[in-house]
Amino acid sequence: MSALPDLAGVLADLAEDVGRTGALALAREFGGTRVYVPESMTEDHRLAALLGVGPASRLSWRFGGETIEIPLGPYSRQGMTTRAIERYLADGKLTHAEIAREVGCTERWVRAVKAGLSEKEDPDQLKLFG
Repeated sequence: MSALPDLAGVLADLAEDVGRTGALALAREFGGTRVYVPESMTEDHRLAALLGVGPASRLSWRFGGETIEIPLGPYSRQGMTTRAIERYLADGKLTHAEIAREVGCTERWVRAVKAGLSEKEDPDQLKLFG
């Protein structure tokens, strides 16, 4: 089980410029907000401080002069809830109902997360719907 899911959408696009670690850092620091990317990156800019001058400069090359929306990605409430459920399932000490009460979700969501883990664990398993 991975600590964080694979990146998708805007974060996957950002990862092309700043790497997976950089995209996750952007989501953690600025997720859910808009960030202005200067046309020319300087060493003292907050993006350069977070990502390093090289990756931040690549953002400037691609998005310079624009304000971009940074998604929450795995740091969204749903993402954090899912990871908490995964940890409880791996621990194996609580029932689905107990996990649901602990993390504040439905038992149905716990079962869905468990089903997703099962798919990840057995890539050769045929999918019923898809």
